[in-house]
Amino acid sequence: MPSVFRLMRYSLQAFRVSTIFLLFLLGAGSAYAAQSAPGFWQANSSTTALPPLTASQIAQFLPSTRSSFAFPAPYNTTGIRVTLPSDCPNDSNCIFYVGYSYYAAMSNSTGLNYMWILATPQKSMGGAGPTLYKLDKNTDTVSKVGPIFTDANAAHTGETMYFSHSMPNALYYVGDAMKTLNRIDVVTHKETQIFNIDSYGSGHYVFACTTSFNDQVSACVLENSSYAMTGCIVYKGGQFQYFPAMTSSGIHSCSVAPDGKYVLISEKTPTTCQACDLDGVVADLATGTQTVIDNKRGGGGHYALGYGYYSNNMNWDPNYDSVKLWNVSDLSTDGKDIWDQAWNLQCINTVCASVPSHPSWLNAVPDSVQPISKQYECDSTANAQDVPFANQVFCFYMDPSVAPANQKSLVIAPTMVNKAKTGCPGGVYGQEPKGNIDPTGHYFIWSANLDSNNNCQVFIVKIPTSQLPYPPPVLAAPQVSITNPPNDATVFGTVSAKINISADAGIANVTWDVDGQQVDSTTTAPYTYDLNTKTLSMGSHTLTATAMDVTGNKGSATNKIVVEQAPSGSNNSGGSGSLSFLPLALMGLLVTLGLIRKRSLKRSAGRSRRDDRQQGVTP
Repeated sequence: MPSVFRLMRYSLQAFRVSTIFLLFLLGAGSAYAAQSAPGFWQANSSTTALPPLTASQIAQFLPSTRSSFAFPAPYNTTGIRVTLPSDCPNDSNCIFYVGYSYYAAMSNSTGLNYMWILATPQKSMGGAGPTLYKLDKNTDTVSKVGPIFTDANAAHTGETMYFSHSMPNALYYVGDAMKTLNRIDVVTHKETQIFNIDSYGSGHYVFACTTSFNDQVSACVLENSSYAMTGCIVYKGGQFQYFPAMTSSGIHSCSVAPDGKYVLISEKTPTTCQACDLDGVVADLATGTQTVIDNKRGGGGHYALGYGYYSNNMNWDPNYDSVKLWNVSDLSTDGKDIWDQAWNLQCINTVCASVPSHPSWLNAVPDSVQPISKQYECDSTANAQDVPFANQVFCFYMDPSVAPANQKSLVIAPTMVNKAKTGCPGGVYGQEPKGNIDPTGHYFIWSANLDSNNNCQVFIVKIPTSQLPYPPPVLAAPQVSITNPPNDATVFGTVSAKINISADAGIANVTWDVDGQQVDSTTTAPYTYDLNTKTLSMGSHTLTATAMDVTGNKGSATNKIVVEQAPSGSNNSGGSGSLSFLPLALMGLLVTLGLIRKRSLKRSAGRSRRDDRQQGVTP
């Protein structure tokens, strides 16, 4: 979990794909065989290590502009430079490291030809503070847009800021002296407060927050007036849910799952053994039930959360830092190994490398979209020892059915971190890449202290998905149509608004807006909304329905409506006027007798036809 923030307060051809798949399953092939294809598969049990690139080697391929470049063999992948020395005054070391493996520093660019990037030239060191960069996905070039904040939030390091999964322009951050969780539209700079912790109780602060992919649930570390981390606070639907620390040691971190159904807390528990590190606690948000995964079973390590599953590196027993996959619905069963090796091969002069280090799974999707065994996460490491997978960016599948002897990882880039040098604020901790994958599963971002002055810089590598036997799913946004009221309908009273949705993934929620203002949100099919037109002025209005699927993709539809005054004598429930109860034949007789005007008959007949077609609606 981040620490500095707290101290600062904070197809490729089918043949190729099938061949790769076969090699992956059989564990065949040389790790460093000469190849032109990007990336290379390496057995997790391999004893072969690539030495870190030297400064002179890096200088041969690293551009001086915000543009793409080619990593040398055996990587052969495309890198993209995000920051430059000129982002800091006098080429100073002002770039803060990329936040963390579960803080999205890249926006969800599904269906877009650009992607937003967050990097922070620190304000305290002469930089502009959290800064927006833009990647053109067609040309692989980056442009510097400018600072995101012009107020006190510009002093933020950006460490625990993160992009929304469902709103491409939205960036979450903790503000107001650690009292509020907010999000800002990085284009319009419109800010929205999610909550103020004072509404829960005075004397509290929040930091290190995360938010579910559907933006419905947020979880933060809660601190008291002395800044002790007293528990995990969850906010959903205007309500708080609190999970206090189980011991006086407090908690270390808490994060909410992509589906918003559980949080994972790292903390000391009453059953933590004396020689152990932290345990993991899974809290079910529906029931409030907490399940402890003690350190010896594999709890407490660096983790990555998915839909109904989570992974974490196990920092106990001989399989130190192997990665296990846990099924949240069956926590009584131990996690299954998805990345493992004989760790006696990883120790040099009694120093063991931390590999994997900080797995990132921000590309998680539900099992219904892509089975867990066909999903992958990526990691970035830095170590002073030349051991396998150290100082590299690599990805691996989360398939527990593959025996450790057959497990492989796709190595895609050198991290270019020099652990023997300074750079990247935060000391040794700041030197660790702790990068993160983007929601589409096509890009990985991290920071490295590699320039001539060992200063921190930010880079992206394009994940060679053509080399993956199971590429990331491409999901279309939900297709939405408003079936009632129809477009350009005249309405009065209360109208039942209805929609039709077609989606590749399950629907998480539907929101209804009138004239751009949200009036309803529902997670329950058929997602209808009773529109009370009495609250609207006479004339034209817009009715918009937006459906979001479980992966964060959104689709919307808008119909125009015309509100008219309810007929005199009606109950304003969408019914017709005062004469509509009379049969038309009888009203015709009354007209003949001169007891009512013919105009009234026409008006009532029209309203009767309206009622036959749709209550409260005139097409």
